[in-house]
Amino acid sequence: MIFLLLSLSTCFDAKLFHLSSVVHNGNTSLSLSSISKQKFLYQSHPLFLLNRRRSTNIFTLFSSNFAYFSSPIIHSSSSLNIINCNFRNSQKAIVLSSSGAEYKSNDFSSRYISSTEAHMKDCSFHALSSVQGPPEQTTGGSFYSNGFKVTFLNCVFTGNSAQSGGAAAIFNTIANFDICNFSQNHAAMNTGAVLIEKCDVSFNDCNFVQNQAEIGIGALHLKFSTMKAEAVIFHKNSAQYQTGAVEIQNSQIQLIGTQFSGNMCAREHGGISVYSKNSSTIMIGCNFDTSVTEGQDKSPIVTDKFSVFKAKMCCFDANEQIMRKKLEGNIDMSLHNSFGKSCHCNPVPAQVPFDVSEFNVKLHSNLFSSNFIGNIIVILVATLSIAVFMLYKNQTNPFEKIQTL
Repeated sequence: MIFLLLSLSTCFDAKLFHLSSVVHNGNTSLSLSSISKQKFLYQSHPLFLLNRRRSTNIFTLFSSNFAYFSSPIIHSSSSLNIINCNFRNSQKAIVLSSSGAEYKSNDFSSRYISSTEAHMKDCSFHALSSVQGPPEQTTGGSFYSNGFKVTFLNCVFTGNSAQSGGAAAIFNTIANFDICNFSQNHAAMNTGAVLIEKCDVSFNDCNFVQNQAEIGIGALHLKFSTMKAEAVIFHKNSAQYQTGAVEIQNSQIQLIGTQFSGNMCAREHGGISVYSKNSSTIMIGCNFDTSVTEGQDKSPIVTDKFSVFKAKMCCFDANEQIMRKKLEGNIDMSLHNSFGKSCHCNPVPAQVPFDVSEFNVKLHSNLFSSNFIGNIIVILVATLSIAVFMLYKNQTNPFEKIQTL
């Protein structure tokens, strides 16, 4: 069953359609589109999807712009496709949690396997914030997933914020990021951009630029996971403690052709870009341009005694002997690496490819100020009025593509 509630409101500077909610309950497929890139501004949930367990639903949304005041998309049990959509200026865009999810602790120790998937293509997430509420609401500034297999292709995350994981947080699944950009995201505590736990994750041709954490880990935190990163750039990320760019904990990672440049860790010496705890790290063809305060020695990598670190054909701008003072555990840097000289690194600007002012449209906060029954009557009447008005004007309905696949 598809239940659409639409209301029409005239603001001082624009006439907009307001979608109060879309409720999807059942085993059918649903597709929503707005070819004209209609802006949707929401008073409550942009999309609230309720699905039965073990359903075979596929929900597809494409070519739409979203800005909203309250809760994010909440999706359970079904596969989700979002294509060419923009999310702006409110709480996080998407929360994905499969049926049976339980948050037993802040470490998200409840692990389960789900067949559900989420695919994001050509989407942007900007100025979304998650700072109040339980862990799933304050972790991952624009995107949170627990148990969904997730794929991002050509997506942009800019200016998002959370307590932890300024851009995104992903748990208990498989995740793939291809040609994605994370820039100027912020964590009030730890992990400026992406928090990964109990996942198998890959990053290909991605940039992490100018992300920041107030406490520790400027860009990426990997826990109890495996990761392969190829042609990834970590540039000018920063934190006060631990590492300016990447921390891995109880994990295995492979970095190929990865660049670490200008990352800062203010309270730690050496310009740390990679911090390994009880983990295995393999680097192949990576370049380092380490930033330190005047008079400090460069130590871009730190490992503990339980870690394994191997480097091959890498360029380190730090002195090898000084680097080794911060490297414990099983260390192998004997294969065609260079030390103590300038390494070629590409500067990467923070990417903000859109004008966010176009989404700064004011809504009336008392739009649904009457009682519940009155609200339903008003909304239904408004819905009929809109339908008649749109037929009369021969305009395209933003939701005319709703269909059963």
